[in-house]
Amino acid sequence: MFKQNNDLQVGEQILKEYPNAVFINDLKLMMAEKYYETGDRKRSAELIKSVNPRALKPDYLSRYAKLWRELDLDKKTALLNIPHLFMDYLKEVYLTEEERIKVGEELIKRRQYKHAVVILSNIPQACHLLGEAYEKLRMYSEALSVLKDCHVNDALLIRARIVFDLSKDEFIETLKLLEGSPAYNQALFYAGRMSLYRGNFQEALQWFGMMENSYQKFFQLGLTNFILGDYSNALEAFQSALRFASNQTETSESHFWLFKSYKELGDFSKASYHLLRASKGSGFYSTTSKVLLGEPAVSKFMKVFLVHAEDTSTARTIRSIFDAGFPYYARLEAFKNINRITASDILTIQKFDNFLAIRLAVRKFGTNSEIYNLVAYPTPYKEFVEEASQRFGLDKNLVWAVMRQESLFDPEAVSPSNAKGLMQLMDFTAREMSIKFGIPNNIFSPRENILMGTAYLREMLDLWNGDLIRAIASYNAGPNRVKTFIQHKDSYVFIETIPIAETRNYVKQVLNNYYIYKALD
Repeated sequence: MFKQNNDLQVGEQILKEYPNAVFINDLKLMMAEKYYETGDRKRSAELIKSVNPRALKPDYLSRYAKLWRELDLDKKTALLNIPHLFMDYLKEVYLTEEERIKVGEELIKRRQYKHAVVILSNIPQACHLLGEAYEKLRMYSEALSVLKDCHVNDALLIRARIVFDLSKDEFIETLKLLEGSPAYNQALFYAGRMSLYRGNFQEALQWFGMMENSYQKFFQLGLTNFILGDYSNALEAFQSALRFASNQTETSESHFWLFKSYKELGDFSKASYHLLRASKGSGFYSTTSKVLLGEPAVSKFMKVFLVHAEDTSTARTIRSIFDAGFPYYARLEAFKNINRITASDILTIQKFDNFLAIRLAVRKFGTNSEIYNLVAYPTPYKEFVEEASQRFGLDKNLVWAVMRQESLFDPEAVSPSNAKGLMQLMDFTAREMSIKFGIPNNIFSPRENILMGTAYLREMLDLWNGDLIRAIASYNAGPNRVKTFIQHKDSYVFIETIPIAETRNYVKQVLNNYYIYKALD
């Protein structure tokens, strides 16, 4: 109501009656701005000082910073609250070492590494954080200089990663310092994976072999031996991995690669057995195994079985906030009342916000629940998806598969790297697709975003001559980067050796989504 007419009396009444409302901090900011415009600096300052900036809608933070500056309020408070927007205050404010470390940690979380270096310099107990910031900036000599007298395990692990490319002897010496700690295996895993990415397979075997016995040790040994064509040793390693598997996903993964190893050795009976076992677990390899067996990736009940959704007061409240044009606040309200949320509420919420329904199902009931299965793979924006599918000759199920992974169907999603909308387009990609195909560049419009994203996905498929896996990888990491990967002929080896963890997991999840959507079609 205040947002519609800027009536400060209405705003004050809302503050009094709903002090714990999910939108209260945003309201205080808007009222502070209005009081400032009317010349009431005192009330404006009272309100903005009562705002918790960490609870503000993300796109309101810059407004908060602007008003704080205009009111000339306490600089130290500003710097401690949201340091990345007030770094220019650093020269004017005294911070204790403890406060500087706190600010530095926040800056690293926000990937503000240059600022983190400034604030963390010359603090001995922050050496590992400073080393991490230098490493992210690829200032390796500076990082090593800071880390040489820093003996906490986090620092030694960073040091191990850096010296691995500089001196194997120094890497070994650093390893000795890490023995007996979890970081020891992490350093060896890093060395093994880097060797794998570079095609140094014998060296990869050496590093993985030095790891303490674990699922990861044996899986990586199996994968490396498989790449080398040593299927007997691969088989032995994957069998050991299976013994160390601690969850259904790892179990399916082990069985799948046992299937591939037995198949290469010509033992098709055992290969079939392990493929069947892989299909009984969960995750990408379980779904893939079902597809290879000719089974549906999911049960059809997910498509046809629905229960009556009772319109409860909780769901009605959330919907009323959403329908008023405030999806962000509707989501906050839902999670604030998570203990009261029922399966029926989630089915009701799915009718207007797929993103929220899936998140609530995961948080409240888990991914193995029936309610999650009912809401996890919706097909929103059908008209726009079918238009894009027909225009660019792309399977509509693939469009939904990418959309689900990119934004979970949130049309206003913005990533840390500033990718936007349903298909998470970077501004330059949206511009290019808009110009090339005559699509209005309205990046937050569902229709235009889906059209531009589908056009780009079509281009990636054409670039790779229809290779779905490399096209999906290119959508995430960019085609030029994907061209630098070792182009293993075996599709699953290629996936497992993608050197960027985010892209590797992205490819698996999009393919998993795609198989499920095709099964539900």
